[in-house]
Amino acid sequence: VLSLHDYHYIFGPDAIISPDTCRENLENECDHIPDNLVKKCLSAIKRNSFDSASDTIDQIFHTFRTMRHENVKICIMTLANQINFTLKELCTSKGILTRIRYEQVYSLFDSAQYMCEAQNGLKDYLKNTLCIFQTKKDEDKEHLFIQSIQDYITANYSDPNLSSQLIGEQFHLSAKYVMKRFVNYSGISLNDYIIEVRMHQAAVLLKNSDLSIGKVAASVGILNE
Repeated sequence: VLSLHDYHYIFGPDAIISPDTCRENLENECDHIPDNLVKKCLSAIKRNSFDSASDTIDQIFHTFRTMRHENVKICIMTLANQINFTLKELCTSKGILTRIRYEQVYSLFDSAQYMCEAQNGLKDYLKNTLCIFQTKKDEDKEHLFIQSIQDYITANYSDPNLSSQLIGEQFHLSAKYVMKRFVNYSGISLNDYIIEVRMHQAAVLLKNSDLSIGKVAASVGILNE
């Protein structure tokens, strides 16, 4: 009874543990995770695909149910190490300055009474960490969108017809939608930004050229000097 008691870690607190229940475990000499499942899991993490990684973790833990209990915890820690190493690589490649809290997941495994707790804890840890990457990805996309609008304004500020309507048409979006995204990201309205760019350029011309005010106004797209 004592020799089999530790298998509650694998089968849960309500399982009836007997030699028959644990026969497959006792005869299983395997002490490592199948390589194909590890590669599948890490590949999903690199793609920032939590659902796929989560499904593979479930498959990996299913294989743990057939192992000796002393090998299961070793394999879980090995899996955690490989996942953490992959997350660290992701941070580096994406330029994300965030600290992966390795001790959080290791502490979880130490305190878990049953394998299912370790399984769910690992998936929660992975999900929370991947959210950092997704947030960074969304921020990068928004930054590129706003940057493209700013670049367009810089190239066309001299056009007196430049407006949120014209910019929306250039990006195949409604003017209202473009204005909303711009002010949400930059904190300044699109029209105010256009005026700011024009006035900055006008100030440069007034300071560094002999152009009249009328010509300066015309060169920056302002009709009424």
